[in-house]
Amino acid sequence: MIEIEIDMRQVVELAERYGRAPAVVRKEILKTMHAAVGVIKPNVKRFTPIGATGELHQGVEGIVTEISDGVEGRVTVVGTAAGYVEPVEFGSVPHWPPVEPIRLWVRRVKGTPPEEVPRVAFLVSRKIARVGTPAHRMFEQGWAESEPKVMSMFNVLSYRVVEGIEK
Repeated sequence: MIEIEIDMRQVVELAERYGRAPAVVRKEILKTMHAAVGVIKPNVKRFTPIGATGELHQGVEGIVTEISDGVEGRVTVVGTAAGYVEPVEFGSVPHWPPVEPIRLWVRRVKGTPPEEVPRVAFLVSRKIARVGTPAHRMFEQGWAESEPKVMSMFNVLSYRVVEGIEK
């Protein structure tokens, strides 16, 4: 007669480990996303112009959100500057800009003497009306600076997940 003995302890242990897998995966993705956003945000800020008020520069934020099917990470602009982030990132077509922000910019950024502000602001506005504004590409440049490190972080993620499941 043949006697067969099967040790199921390893199978039970493996099943318990894989039962933890979704929680481990979510935890490691969340941790990696926070780290990635933490790398990208300062690089985007470095390429973001300060401007007359500093609102755009100060408004650059990193946001990590858990969503139903994963984790979403974004570096974006929040607050009042969110309305003009696209023309700064991509540039703008020729247009006559509102005069007050141009005067403020001429005064604060260019350091124009008060008596010259109206004239210089008009000249700046006229140039914008002729050629638009240049693209600063702060998000594009920030990502280019960050990409190698961020990709490395996500490449290591699978190993960290396996280690977490095997614990």
